[in-house]
Amino acid sequence: MDKQDGNYTAELLIRCRARDDAAFSELVELYSPMINKTVSSYFDAPYDISEAYSEACVALHRAANSYDLGQTEVTFGLYAHVCIRNRMLDMLRSKNSDLAISDVDVDELAVGELKVSTYRYFKDIEKK
Repeated sequence: MDKQDGNYTAELLIRCRARDDAAFSELVELYSPMINKTVSSYFDAPYDISEAYSEACVALHRAANSYDLGQTEVTFGLYAHVCIRNRMLDMLRSKNSDLAISDVDVDELAVGELKVSTYRYFKDIEKK
């Protein structure tokens, strides 16, 4: 069976859902170029790429288990790409959040929150 055939992909997805590790390995191999391209468009450090590739494979596995085989509007490849891209964005958000939190002084944060809440309080009074 042709690996570009939708039936081949559907067969792999069915086998993946039955916990067939060989089928998932084939799926990773089949979508490896897309995974690599997506990962490398978001990360460039070798450590980040390795971690992101692993996360992309987890996203591919989740996509394989959640894709609706009965629908015909969206191919599995597109669905998997969106799932992987979303996971990469989640990783970046988490990474940026960790950096932002570690770079902020707790005392400054408290003062900043006080300024914001005071500002909102006076804005609310002005509206009344």
